[in-house]
Amino acid sequence: MVNRIIGFDFLRALCMLYIVAFWHVGNYVGNLLLCAPTQILMFCALGAFVFMSGFLLAQKYAPGDIWNFWKKRVLRIYPLYAFALVLFFSIGLISSRLYFLAALFLLNAPLNIPITTLWFISMIFAFYLLMPVVWKLPVITLILFIFVCIILRSRIDEDLIIYFPCFVCGVISGKNKNLRIVIPKYLSLIVPKSASMLTIILKISNASFCMYLFHRVVYWGLLKLYTPHSKVLIVIYLLALGVPLTYYLSATTQEYYDRHLEKPIHQSN
Repeated sequence: MVNRIIGFDFLRALCMLYIVAFWHVGNYVGNLLLCAPTQILMFCALGAFVFMSGFLLAQKYAPGDIWNFWKKRVLRIYPLYAFALVLFFSIGLISSRLYFLAALFLLNAPLNIPITTLWFISMIFAFYLLMPVVWKLPVITLILFIFVCIILRSRIDEDLIIYFPCFVCGVISGKNKNLRIVIPKYLSLIVPKSASMLTIILKISNASFCMYLFHRVVYWGLLKLYTPHSKVLIVIYLLALGVPLTYYLSATTQEYYDRHLEKPIHQSN
């Protein structure tokens, strides 16, 4: 637990539960939960993940060791991401072989190719590739990015337009000595103080990456086994069985995977 930012763990757990247990559950009942406020919260949740990624990486990035930085990112994320891609393709969540190959080679974000859910991971990889430039010239990079967006407009993935500034702001904050103290300090104020709650928060935070990767596969499997006859029952079914099962499988997978790495994945993203 050394050097953990408990406020980030809390935020990571909260945002992941929103995505997995609310936002994506709505996809299985005709987007019943879709409205302007819930969509804004979705953008905020994903934006928080991207910001935290930039914030933490800014403190770990060594400008003279770029290849080692990229190597660690790939080892911590890509194998699990590739496994999730194979599962998505095998059950039809990715229907096109071209889309699958584009995602496998991390080209779907630059090429604006839509991939269900996993688009977010390939987008993060694109940000990692830009980390040397962002770390050295964050403000200039952000200005140039805005200029490119204005020029290209509809040709650029809108998700990049939304989330890249979050990543740059995270890097800027992570590099700033004052913000490195202030942000974790104020986030800690909203964290429950109960020891049992802290344990739950840490467990969900640790499993959050795999929960994002595999929850749709779990939901697909459960709905193949049994599909309730009403939208309300589908929501209850997925919340009662899908979310706990997703957590259990994700925590087990992450724990097994972490044992084969020097450091846990959740500390690197």
